[in-house]
Order: sequence, then structure tokens, then C-alpha cells
Amino acid sequence: MTLDEKLIELYLSGKSTYEIAEIVGNKWYANKVRRRLAKLGIQFRDKSSAQANALKSNRAPHPTLGKHHSVETKSIIGKSVSDSWTNLSDQERERRSLISKQNWDLMSDGEKEKLREASAKAIRRAADEGSKAEKFFLRKLGQSGWRVEFHSTKRMPVQNLQID
Repeated sequence: MTLDEKLIELYLSGKSTYEIAEIVGNKWYANKVRRRLAKLGIQFRDKSSAQANALKSNRAPHPTLGKHHSVETKSIIGKSVSDSWTNLSDQERERRSLISKQNWDLMSDGEKEKLREASAKAIRRAADEGSKAEKFFLRKLGQSGWRVEFHSTKRMPVQNLQID
């Protein structure tokens, strides 16, 4: 097997260019591996795929796991994410949708069931504690001097509705 074939095989097996440089040794470094793979016509993983690969192999810690942000920081992050999704082209939105469907199809039945259970749990918790939007609105009303009865168990007498 030639060195080029080895580089390609290692990259396609999920190794990062950094890991490949360590394996190959002999004065190879990550950027040199990357340049060689580019010359060989290898298409590189996008940033999201590369990060997922690094997390799966425990090469890198999760960037947000266990971190707690203030409400203001979460609001800024949420606005930024919303803006980026709003500015996506229809083609990019469709591409991401297709990737999500493919990822779902690749999941085992057990993984799918875990996701369903987690989402049902989150929905029940939001019903009890209120959604992020409700909490945000509640906080803003309170800051404006309004007294709010949050998730009242009282029902409207005429229509038997519960007011959020």
C-alpha cells in the first residue's frame, strides 16, 4: 500500500488529519496531511461532521456539555441561531433536512426510542414548568410591573380552559 493510499484509507475511516500525522510520523503534520489529501481530490468533512467525529472518538470535549449560560447569553445565542436559520437558502434548508432524515434512518430502533422518550419527557416538563418562551414572557411582564399567575390550575368557568 502506498503512502497516499494509506492517507486516504485513514481519513475515510474517520481519522482526523492530526491523528493521521501522528500515525504516519516521519515529519508529517496535520496541515501537510490535509494538503496532500486535497491534492488527491479527497473532499473534507464539514465542520459539523468533523466535530461529531471528534466527540465520538473522545478526542475533544463537548463544547457546551455541563456549561451554564446566563439568561441574557442564552437569549443572544438563540437570536443568533434564529437569524442563521432565517437566512438559509431554500436549497441549504432542504440539504439539512435530507441529512437529518438520513441520520434518523441510520439510527437503531433503540436510539430512536430513547429520542422519543427524551422528547416526551421534555414536553411534560415544559407543560409543568413552562416553555422557554413562556418563562421569557413571564420575566418581561414581571420586570414591567405586572403580577402574573403562572400556569394556574384554575379553569375558565365557561369554556373549561386552562390559562398558561
